[in-house]
Amino acid sequence: MKKLLGILVLGLLLAGCSDNESPIFMECTGIFPKEISNTIYGGYTETQLAKIDLRKRKIVFETGAEYISDGKWDTADHDFTMFRGIREYPAYGPPDSREHFSINRFTGDAWFFYSIKKKEGNIKLPPTNKLKCKRVDRKL
Repeated sequence: MKKLLGILVLGLLLAGCSDNESPIFMECTGIFPKEISNTIYGGYTETQLAKIDLRKRKIVFETGAEYISDGKWDTADHDFTMFRGIREYPAYGPPDSREHFSINRFTGDAWFFYSIKKKEGNIKLPPTNKLKCKRVDRKL
């Protein structure tokens, strides 16, 4: 009886130590910005796999584009709804511009938008490319 109880307690302890911050994989469909598109010219509807890395707090698309979070992603928090990431926008545009990516973890709606740093404050441009994402099992 003691051995059975010991195995049960050990099993519960090990189950509680599981990795709850494993990456989340999302399959996103829509029109991606030209810089991270799989097509040469961009502007076409396509599907890409995005990995949301909770430990490193970044979103990585299969083309290699990385959007780094500016805050903590607490998925256990009841009012946490969005994964947000920012990357510098070096391809073209003003020198201090940034590209933002946001995804709603409940509905799967996602979009890109841009901001420009100015002395007077940040200017946010309206969302451009909207995507629809769904959670998928890990793909290699």
